[in-house]
Amino acid sequence: MEKEKKDVDEVREETIVDNSADTIWKEGLIYEFHAGSDFDESFSDTIDGELLTLRITSVGTGEEYVGIKTYIEDDKLYGQKYIGANSVFTFRLYDDSDKILAENSVDRYDLEEYVTFDLLAGSRGDNWNLIGYMDEFGSFALHTYWILEDSDVGEDYVVFLNRKMTFNDFIMNSFTGGDGCHCELEPSEDGKTFALCSRIHRSNRKHNELGKKDLQVTGSFVLNNDYSLVIYNYEGKPPYSNAQILDKRGVAVKKFDYTGISGALGFMIPRFKVDDQDALFLLDHEKRSLYRIDLNNPLQVDLIKIDEMVKMEEGEFFSKDDPAYLEISSETKGFTFEYKDKQFRYYGESKDW
Repeated sequence: MEKEKKDVDEVREETIVDNSADTIWKEGLIYEFHAGSDFDESFSDTIDGELLTLRITSVGTGEEYVGIKTYIEDDKLYGQKYIGANSVFTFRLYDDSDKILAENSVDRYDLEEYVTFDLLAGSRGDNWNLIGYMDEFGSFALHTYWILEDSDVGEDYVVFLNRKMTFNDFIMNSFTGGDGCHCELEPSEDGKTFALCSRIHRSNRKHNELGKKDLQVTGSFVLNNDYSLVIYNYEGKPPYSNAQILDKRGVAVKKFDYTGISGALGFMIPRFKVDDQDALFLLDHEKRSLYRIDLNNPLQVDLIKIDEMVKMEEGEFFSKDDPAYLEISSETKGFTFEYKDKQFRYYGESKDW
């Protein structure tokens, strides 16, 4: 997957001598980092009653990483080199007495099956975050960003690292910058399902890939142990059926039109929950409505029209400190409601911007 390079200043070109009669070499791209790629992060979690610590380090090797991509165009074979600093990533697992239980190291070449060549050469790869230890998966779940320096162009990945410190899964989750998908990196209540932007990822390995048939995923969320919500982009005229509730088989058992998608550096699906309802609410600013999805029965989806809500009295002061104050907004439109006793009252709205 090629990335835009126009926002990256520190990319030089070098002329590669064509030493192959069969391959036409493009000018190589060389990436330089303003800051070093070394880092050292530790995360602790209690597993089976024992406090364990996962430590992730990265150390530069002082050698180059050279990623080579070949492709065919007009019946000719082309080659492209992506050149940057190599580094070694080490994953160590410690017990509560600091004894190493497992250790594994990989360099950027070892990550080529997961991360694209340009990001391996042009990203420091120093952003790793622990989601948590997932009992059902028998793995640590990690979230890692690989972004070209001085740019918002890149990808984020969800990694499942087992207790032997090897990868069970290294999943491309979403693009960063434009067209980035909105998802929550929290599993279902039973810990068996993640709704990622690229797939519904399950501990029984019966995953469902998303974004097929040129459908662009804009949001992906777990609803309960059995159902997930996937929202695709839309165009043309309705019906769109772009909001789809998937069961455990990955079958869309409920579809509806959702036009509340907004996005700048990434897509956003404005949604919220309230304490006294077991439901997920979606704001659709285009329809001036709220969708209510019953989390106990996700096939029950209700449309609440904002213009049909009871309005608060004109001139009534409504403080943000009031427990009933509720504000929800997209990137272009915001609404304020009073919410109490399971009822919404309309208070006001922001202008489009």
